[in-house]
Amino acid sequence: MIADQTLADAYARLQSGDADPDAFAAAIAAARDCIDEIKTLSRQTHRDLILAQYERDMAQSRKPSQDWYAEPDVRPVIPDLPGDQLRPDPGTARSAAEFVDCLRRYRIWAGQPSFRAMERHCRRRFAASTICTALKSDRLPSLEMVIAIVTACGGPDEHLREFTGAWRRLVAPEQAPAR
Repeated sequence: MIADQTLADAYARLQSGDADPDAFAAAIAAARDCIDEIKTLSRQTHRDLILAQYERDMAQSRKPSQDWYAEPDVRPVIPDLPGDQLRPDPGTARSAAEFVDCLRRYRIWAGQPSFRAMERHCRRRFAASTICTALKSDRLPSLEMVIAIVTACGGPDEHLREFTGAWRRLVAPEQAPAR
């Protein structure tokens, strides 16, 4: 670079004269260290700018989903074979603990997506840690959380209706029809 060449020329001129070469060599070494640091920072800044541009381009290319919970890359659950009914039935839950256990088993049945993937699939409405906490608890989660979990597992509208109905029966048991 130009700064390196200028320093080399100055050093050569100094060596031909009567100045103290040790003091000048120390100054040149410090200047070269500064130049190296500037080069390193420049490369890092360039990488940061490229990354920021990439993230901006990715954000602009995503189109918002029509459905508040759905995300285009959510993989739907694969149904059981005819005659096999392995999917947990939320209608059998008679308590909050049984309902949350059914949600946990539903997540396993749906392929056990990671909590981070579930966070993304529910459009970050709930953090991964919040989803994890809701599924580890025996307390009844909010309806919003139930919808987010079923949707994040790739559940279709039919599953959403079943879990929503079971949640409502637990919240207002006196209004639930007898089974």
